[in-house]
Amino acid sequence: MKWKPIAARVFFVVFLVFLVSGFYYAGGQADAILCRGVEITILDSGELAFVTKARIRRYIQDNFPNVMGYPLLSINTAELEANLNDLSGVREAQVYYGVDGYLRVRLLQREPVFRIVSATGASCYVDRYGYTFPVDRNYTARVLLVTGNIGLPSGGRLLEKKFQQRGLLPQEEDVIACRDERWNQMFQFLTFLNADPLWRSQFAQVYVANWGHVELVPRLGSQLIIMGSLDNFEYKMNKLYSAYRSLLKDNVLDEYATLDLQYSNQVVGVRR
Repeated sequence: MKWKPIAARVFFVVFLVFLVSGFYYAGGQADAILCRGVEITILDSGELAFVTKARIRRYIQDNFPNVMGYPLLSINTAELEANLNDLSGVREAQVYYGVDGYLRVRLLQREPVFRIVSATGASCYVDRYGYTFPVDRNYTARVLLVTGNIGLPSGGRLLEKKFQQRGLLPQEEDVIACRDERWNQMFQFLTFLNADPLWRSQFAQVYVANWGHVELVPRLGSQLIIMGSLDNFEYKMNKLYSAYRSLLKDNVLDEYATLDLQYSNQVVGVRR
């Protein structure tokens, strides 16, 4: 029987007309929908507080006044999204609207690995992807502090990155090139410390007398750890771990003022 193919074609045509009509209707309805409010979601607000809803709302009000009460389709969401992505502390922003009349803003914050205080007192944070961003007067992250005879990294970031992130789900990024080899090495070292629960909890500060002489200041205990340069830092930290185990076992760790990791195959301790 030939009526089945004919019926299928008729059904398809009717469905296509219905679908196109629906699009036109939805478009007309969207033109008439006015913005009822701005709904802001900060996805990682439980861990960080560089960005708050109040600040984002105030920024939108001050810089994008034609939002509240205006047609949703008249709001330049791409421009707003780009501006939010340029804000200090914002890692990624997404802006879109729904048929309920609300403009929605979703944000991820930058996650600092360490904070730098230069010889002149200038300060910034460095996030886990090597980007620098300013210190916030209203919020201080509890991260490693890097001080000494140093300046701030130039160019806004320590590393050149190839972005692989899409959407608001964090993904790893590949390093393409380094802008400053010294800061790159420091970044790799502090990332290494931050990834280890023991070292992350043990050290509070990194002091750079010069780039060939780096010292670690512990949270627990009063022994200054002398790294020297950051060359072969993983090997040096393994030596330190072995020294800690031995000295704690013999209950003599507090007898030492410094533990020097600069020498091959040994840790040189100086007693008080």
